[in-house]
Amino acid sequence: CATDRMKSFLFISGGNMVRQALVFLAHLIIARNLGSSVFGELTLAFSIYVVMAGVGDFGARFYSWKSVLEEDPSQRQRRASALLVIKTMPVVSFALLSNLFIWLLADGAMALLLHTYSLAIVFNQVAFGWYFLSLDKMGKLSLFNAGSGVIYLASAALFIRTEEDMFLVPVIFAASFALPALALIGRSGLGGALRYSTETPFATLVKEAMNLLLSSAKYMPYAILKRFYHNAILIIAGGFYGMHALGLFRAAHLVYTFMIMLATYLGASYFNRVFKEVKDTGSTDQIAKGVGLLAAGVIPISVAGQDILPRALGLAFGPGYAESGPLFTIMLWGLVLPALSNFVREVVISADGQRHSAWSLAITVTVTAAAVTVYHPPDVLFLAYALLAGEAAGLVYLFVAVPHRMVPLRAGSLVLITLACSALLKGAMLSAEAVSGENELAYVAASISLMGALFAAYAFLLRKFYRAALRARLENHPSEG
Repeated sequence: CATDRMKSFLFISGGNMVRQALVFLAHLIIARNLGSSVFGELTLAFSIYVVMAGVGDFGARFYSWKSVLEEDPSQRQRRASALLVIKTMPVVSFALLSNLFIWLLADGAMALLLHTYSLAIVFNQVAFGWYFLSLDKMGKLSLFNAGSGVIYLASAALFIRTEEDMFLVPVIFAASFALPALALIGRSGLGGALRYSTETPFATLVKEAMNLLLSSAKYMPYAILKRFYHNAILIIAGGFYGMHALGLFRAAHLVYTFMIMLATYLGASYFNRVFKEVKDTGSTDQIAKGVGLLAAGVIPISVAGQDILPRALGLAFGPGYAESGPLFTIMLWGLVLPALSNFVREVVISADGQRHSAWSLAITVTVTAAAVTVYHPPDVLFLAYALLAGEAAGLVYLFVAVPHRMVPLRAGSLVLITLACSALLKGAMLSAEAVSGENELAYVAASISLMGALFAAYAFLLRKFYRAALRARLENHPSEG
């Protein structure tokens, strides 16, 4: 029902918003204390690790998700506990193999960073997030995300003070996922996993792990491409522009990623609902609804935040990152592109659309990587333009290829509401600048507070709008109720 969907969304989005905010603050502390060049080196190591972790997941996250959902409700806990064991076996094997290749191919500080980051391959959210989602434990998923953010931020504030502390970052990153996940999975999940591992012959465990890999194969291209999507441009930027430029780009990219990751998690909150909707009725109306909500929410922020958000970024990261502001300005103009494409890619998987999701990611990564590799002009701003060009290409493919309705209810009215909100927020930002005068900090604080208050009111009205649209649809089509 609508109430359950709203609760599901609030649980997941609330926990993820807290986590992303705390992780962003942790990265801000790390970036300020390490400086742009060292932060760039850390970014390169982290990006390589993320791609490795995507390969090491083997696409099993999505298979595990759906495998548990397809079980009878009384058997889901047992199946999830068994998958904790089955899924961990190939992941641990891959982590060990990765360390061998790191030892052979890397050296110096980069090798040590990659060795340490390999610890997180098993203990990151790919290993545990599916568990809570598949069991419909939205509250625990929110606590998991919020808890990992608290641990990461607290550890960064306590332990990352100078450049020499760079090697501690991968350790606290791994711990931030492992500790809350193990605590929240709890006795029932871990006990079930322990019983399954001790009662099942080793040969059977190996056979189950191989079956898992074979069943997950169709999801693997998407899982790997998704990791390249977030990190290919960072790896390429480090190679063509150097560590200092990569650190500057990463500061802007962090804010950009923070904002679009919320769209990805919105997709996750709709996953169970879309899966059930497709299974029961064949309808995919939730996809169109999500597209409308995201577009109506992101566009006003992009328009109103053009001046204030880049200036806030400069103040937050410090004077060493002043050049990151222009990069983020470009990214902000195109923010709606990745917000929509990430959402659609996530939810169409529940309607067996992983092929379209994978192709969209492949197009996005290819266009961005080709643009930077072929041209790479001296101006680092080109990276932001290449990023958005890839996003636009991937989104166009989705809207053309995905055989589901994408146009939201009452789209014309929604466009007018979005434009009106954009104009209102932009006017509020201009008023805040006039009142604040020359005081930069006062302007940033007043503008962001005002934008937050107005946007909260706008979100409330948008929710009322969609409820009215849904009521009108049910009156016209009572059989859909």
